[in-house]
Amino acid sequence: MDDQVNSTAGEPAATGRRARNKRDKLDRIRNAALQLFSERGYDDTTLRQIAALAGVGFGTIFAYAHDKRDLLFLLYTEDISRLSTEPFRTLDPAQPFIGQLLHVFQGNYEVFARDPALARVLLREITFDMFSPSRRNHLPDRSLIIAGLGRLVAAAQAQGRIGTRWPPDLVALTLYSTYSGAVRAWLRSARPVAAEGIALLRSMLLLQIVGLDPGEGEVG
Repeated sequence: MDDQVNSTAGEPAATGRRARNKRDKLDRIRNAALQLFSERGYDDTTLRQIAALAGVGFGTIFAYAHDKRDLLFLLYTEDISRLSTEPFRTLDPAQPFIGQLLHVFQGNYEVFARDPALARVLLREITFDMFSPSRRNHLPDRSLIIAGLGRLVAAAQAQGRIGTRWPPDLVALTLYSTYSGAVRAWLRSARPVAAEGIALLRSMLLLQIVGLDPGEGEVG
């Protein structure tokens, strides 16, 4: 009876140790990847180099990531997951519509500004890896943000804050596409500064909100 009690009591402790060890290895792998990607560049870094710096066996890497791209996505998983939902929870409903839009997007600029070179690689890999298991496993789909923007647009329409009658989901997709283009244009600069990128985005979004005021006969 005593043996059975001791065995049962020891199981949670063993499970906790395994979880801590697994988390510790993941942290070491992520830190090693971030250091090497920053120092050597993403394309010139190998998984073997990451494993050696992290102090883990080469095969251990594959318990956490399928390949190097998967590991790159892991570096941004927490930030991008947070930025896909948190801004919508912390919005000020009294804020002007343009302010709400900037609140949704500005966190991305702050994250990308930490390491612009690596952010460029991230956006490159995301662009051409839309449906892989790596993308699905580690990065939230952009539909989360677009759906949130759609709710913002619908609320602004209902309150009379914007007059457009276009469907909210189409407006949301257009707004997100503007952000997507703006953030890439910003990252192409030699030394991207978050505040400058946000200012450019604000101008581009205002242009959409105000419109081009087309002359007679210009709209078919």
